[in-house]
Amino acid sequence: MQPIVRSLLKQFPWFSAQANLRYTDPYTMHAQFGACLYQGIASGALSVEEVDEAFTYLNTLGVKEADSVRAWDLLCLALVELLREVDEPCRLAKEKLHGEALRVLEEVQESQQIIGRLFDQFPCFADRADLKDQGRYCVLGQFASYLEGGVSSGTFDGQRVDRAFSFLNEMGLIAEHNRDVANLLAVGILEILTDTDESIRVTREKLQGRAASIFEEMVDFWKGSSAPTSSGSK
Repeated sequence: MQPIVRSLLKQFPWFSAQANLRYTDPYTMHAQFGACLYQGIASGALSVEEVDEAFTYLNTLGVKEADSVRAWDLLCLALVELLREVDEPCRLAKEKLHGEALRVLEEVQESQQIIGRLFDQFPCFADRADLKDQGRYCVLGQFASYLEGGVSSGTFDGQRVDRAFSFLNEMGLIAEHNRDVANLLAVGILEILTDTDESIRVTREKLQGRAASIFEEMVDFWKGSSAPTSSGSK
């Protein structure tokens, strides 16, 4: 067990009592921490002091975020769990977070809105996608596979292809100021569109601006020439 996980469990006994210790990598544990914090706030099971201490910890990750890709990843994984059906955890997050942590929360919120627009704009995909208990990367990965399959097989007409890539270009515009969206676009979608020569050809033809540059980074990465530089890691 890594020191950051051991420290997290020791600092928050309420989390230690609920955590699933089958997978104890820092990423899984911080996603669990966010989910347990959400449930504790929504149910009223956590005291004011426990909630305050949890948000103090998340603010500490926000301070580290400026110098650490990993801190940003951990913070995103925790905060996305607070953006569910019940409004109170999100309201408290906006009240208690500050600085970099608050900025990351706002980016994650914007990312969640993009997922909602995806379902609205592509009902055929929404009808066929397996959305039960799926995280953001899984949902976007399904959309990428849906698009890649239609492009590579030639079963999507031009209008459907254009609408899909217009959506990705819109994500690219948001990615210029939102690191979370840049990461979702790169790892969630564009990575999968490097799978076939035809999907690469069409993607290069249709993407513009920031989305196009992120795609080229993913192509270069899978060719082994460099690591992606414009987004964080998943």
